[in-house]
Amino acid sequence: MNPTHRVRAVLTLPKSKIATLLAIAKAVYNAFQSNQGSLPQPNPPLVAVQAQIQSLDAAQQATSTRARGTVATRNAKRDVLVTSLESWRMYVQTLCDANPEQAEPLIAAAGMTVAKLPSRAKPVLAVRLGIASGSVILEANATLLVGRGVKKHASYAWQYSADGGKTWTNAPTTPLASTTIEGLTPLTTYAFRVAATVSKTVGAWSQAVTLIVH
Repeated sequence: MNPTHRVRAVLTLPKSKIATLLAIAKAVYNAFQSNQGSLPQPNPPLVAVQAQIQSLDAAQQATSTRARGTVATRNAKRDVLVTSLESWRMYVQTLCDANPEQAEPLIAAAGMTVAKLPSRAKPVLAVRLGIASGSVILEANATLLVGRGVKKHASYAWQYSADGGKTWTNAPTTPLASTTIEGLTPLTTYAFRVAATVSKTVGAWSQAVTLIVH
């Protein structure tokens, strides 16, 4: 686990779908009840949340009669339960922050889910070693360079430098956002950059990316 990453507990509570909310609440309650050693002091206590679940369940059934006021009563009980479950989520988060190495097991024990890490954005230019010695594969992010919907009308210029960007050598321009450069000197650090042309508009060179060629 990355020690710099805060593991967050997630509990999605669909207030507009009472049956689903009740199912989630019962699952979380059962998880807390089964793991009191790991989750010893929830607030509100187990017995209170159990009563709130039962109360909402009964109130939801009462709405089927369509009697006046039953929906408002049901919604009020729903809000009380949602508030309690959110308090439980915050309690679990406090335990996770105090015990980061046990965060994910604690969240699972509470019947909750771990927040997904945001996906890393694709860089403007990705550089990796090719199969053959002295070769490098370059892949440009076409969407960032030219936008969506115009990729077929774009071309890509490539350059590389072996002296820290003082001088640049042109590689062949390609209609695709990728290319392979061969014949480079092994054990040498090269810088690479790309520029896109759309119609007759030439874009700026990307920030250089360096790689030691093998």
